[in-house]
Amino acid sequence: MKMLFGIQTVLLSLFATASLAFRLETVQRCTQLAIVSDCGVEGRVYTDQTEIEVSVGDGCSKPKGNRSINRICVDWENKRAHVTLRHDLRKRCLKQLPVVRCASDGPGPSWCFKNTWQEVPCT
Repeated sequence: MKMLFGIQTVLLSLFATASLAFRLETVQRCTQLAIVSDCGVEGRVYTDQTEIEVSVGDGCSKPKGNRSINRICVDWENKRAHVTLRHDLRKRCLKQLPVVRCASDGPGPSWCFKNTWQEVPCT
């Protein structure tokens, strides 16, 4: 019985670790020069094995030249997203955590916000 409890604990901790390893991080940067404002959003999906650069505009996209991600959809207004990996066709759902201000190193007035999106059960 003690051995079974040990195995269950190990399996549960492995499952919890695997769930925490999948996330999306986005960074929004804007720089204002005179009357022109230049803004951009960068995104990266992190898995146990790799880090993948993705397009994170509002809506769905299929990353070009990427063999790991089949599709990513971001709903900025509702602070949610989902990703479908090629090797695992189930949808991985994410919610946006509170926004964090990041250092801005642009040549003029600029701002930067970092968003971390954590995996949650799909509803």
